[in-house]
Amino acid sequence: MINTHLRDSFQDLISAAHEEKLEMALRGFVTYFRFSRASLFAYSPLTYKGEGLLRIEKDTIYRFEEIREDVRSIPPVYSAITGCKPEFVPHCINHFPIKYVKQFELSSLVVVPITRANTILGAALVDRYEGEEAIEELLPSLFKYGRVVGEIIAAPGQKQKTTPLSNRETEVLQRMSLGESIKQMADHMRISEFTVRDYIKSAMRKMGVQHRAQAVAEAMRQGIIE
Repeated sequence: MINTHLRDSFQDLISAAHEEKLEMALRGFVTYFRFSRASLFAYSPLTYKGEGLLRIEKDTIYRFEEIREDVRSIPPVYSAITGCKPEFVPHCINHFPIKYVKQFELSSLVVVPITRANTILGAALVDRYEGEEAIEELLPSLFKYGRVVGEIIAAPGQKQKTTPLSNRETEVLQRMSLGESIKQMADHMRISEFTVRDYIKSAMRKMGVQHRAQAVAEAMRQGIIE
């Protein structure tokens, strides 16, 4: 049944605009997997930062872009991202910053990586499970859903005329895909870190994307980088 829902979700997401895709992806966690809350984060391999995008509780969507954390300080999230597999966290108080445990009343949750090919775009944190099936049995389907979400979010909603990337802009995207930090790129390219950031921003602007991970995924999709 869940696999059928995933196919239906894929078709719905494919025709949606970017913002709608994010909201529909979140609603899928609530509708298909019986979690009453889901939060979507973007991830940057350059800074190891997770950035809050949207959260759904029951049927209401909230923005929470003020959250930015180095995921290396949150082992289950870092493990899910680096291992590219969902992680069930039965006791959040042992693994998450206490400020978030208190603010969001966290008890247990699942970290679901959002991927496109071999690129990590972000992660979803889902909790307040209301289903009858054991959470551990849902992990394979959650993994598949995370891949569906990643593929569709990374794809452009509609074709539009874009400005070609410069050689330097292409190079920073290629190096980003390999996991190089801004400092490493600056050293290898013999330019300042400020200039590296400027190339990243201009590439994102030309590609019409909002996040670095999305820029890498889109560049891979178009064959700009390998």
